[in-house]
Amino acid sequence: MEAKGGHEILAQVNSIGVQTEPSLRHDDEFWFDRGNLVLVASNLEFRVWKAPLIKHSPVFRDMLSLPQDAGSTRMPSNGAFASRTVTGSAAPAVVHLSDPSEDLRHFLRAFFPGKTLRPMGRLDPPYEELAAQIRLGHKYEVDQMVQRNLDYLKQYYVDEYFAWIDAPTIDLEPRGFEEKHTIGVVNLARLTGTDSILSTALMHASLLDPALIAEGFQREDGSREMLSMDDIGRVSCGKQDHIKGTIWSLHRLFARGVSEGCVHPTRCENIMQKLQDRVMSDDIDQTLGEYDWWGSVEPIISREDKERELCWSCYNSIINTWEDLVKTLFDRLPSQLGLQVEEA
Repeated sequence: MEAKGGHEILAQVNSIGVQTEPSLRHDDEFWFDRGNLVLVASNLEFRVWKAPLIKHSPVFRDMLSLPQDAGSTRMPSNGAFASRTVTGSAAPAVVHLSDPSEDLRHFLRAFFPGKTLRPMGRLDPPYEELAAQIRLGHKYEVDQMVQRNLDYLKQYYVDEYFAWIDAPTIDLEPRGFEEKHTIGVVNLARLTGTDSILSTALMHASLLDPALIAEGFQREDGSREMLSMDDIGRVSCGKQDHIKGTIWSLHRLFARGVSEGCVHPTRCENIMQKLQDRVMSDDIDQTLGEYDWWGSVEPIISREDKERELCWSCYNSIINTWEDLVKTLFDRLPSQLGLQVEEA
């Protein structure tokens, strides 16, 4: 993971070790009267303790270790950082951050208990919390925070077929995520250089409504989460590849006839012909609406084989062939989406 330079971070921060501004409001969740650090984001103040941030964030460690001469103003030669204190003031240090207050609150939840109890053992973090912790964890070099949240995403957005079919849910996105959040997952992968989750994240994004792909969605702070123009292009191509892959897999699946071990050739040939006729029907929109190349083929079989006439050998042959076809299409994802593929 590429670390951000200290000067780049400090350039976004203005620390003033004096009393806080009266126009600001205390955050309802993170204001501890005995805290020795006030973080200001947007129009909110968060009063917490320095120690956990200093321990886990090299950026905060460097920032809070800068000398603050009593009654003086200090400005380094690069003009990146300003610090001022008042002699005899017992007020905590005050650090102004450029981050949205919503993101900062999610970030601080990893370090401090809030004023209300949170669910124990949050195995499935909300998207907003996960995204904010990755963004600010990356910015302030809290590597453990970033890695923990990326490891969660890697359970769902994988680059190996067998890991993909063993994902925790049958849904494309993690529990509690909305479809639109896939756009954010793509951007988090780009931010952190986590290429292993890109191909399936872009595949998920290719299924979104075109307007959502183009316009993105609104974050908690009101800003918009949008794909880059390059990734919008990849997603558009991915949508076409999805349609072609679905049609190709269905044709290959049902055009092969009965299995070698078929025990009821006439009956099974009749069912296989029904399945092939359905794929070849003019209502391609209905076919695409009922089946995706990575989805289960069993509902299509059940719809045409209502009496379960397919013998066990033919049924197993269809399922095994389907798995082979899906693996082939899954392995093609990186190249189809224009991603760099490392040579083995």
